[in-house]
Amino acid sequence: SNGVAGADPVATLGGNLITWTVGSYLYAFEGVKGIITGFTENNVSDENVKENISVFDTGLSLINQLEPKKFTFTEDFRNAKKLPSEEQIGYIAQDVEKISEDYVSKTVDYEGKKYLGMERKFDKELQAALVNAIKELSAKNDALEARIAALEG
Repeated sequence: SNGVAGADPVATLGGNLITWTVGSYLYAFEGVKGIITGFTENNVSDENVKENISVFDTGLSLINQLEPKKFTFTEDFRNAKKLPSEEQIGYIAQDVEKISEDYVSKTVDYEGKKYLGMERKFDKELQAALVNAIKELSAKNDALEARIAALEG
């Protein structure tokens, strides 16, 4: 799975440019005689290619439910996947699944073992929720500062 629901990769070739699209992500490779000379990654965001636009208002309600964790991968998993042994910071899929099952996907590795993974949707919504949470806290702070000024005035 590429982590994008219903989004199969599409590749096109035009002259010295190969583009690869996965979901709304566009990857472009430029090359000459088989040598890659340039690479770009772009999340298409132009209003002209979007419809049904509405406000995403999730903020502190999501952020307050999340609990980032420090961890290391188990030795077996780390070795099988060639992962670093250093401490990592992130989220535990089972914890996030309690908030929304939409954020978690079930994956199977080459040995048939089942693991939970995080959907790309989680990163996108987390980023938007962080912006909204900052805006919520800023508005609360402005209201408190105005109240303090009124009380001191």
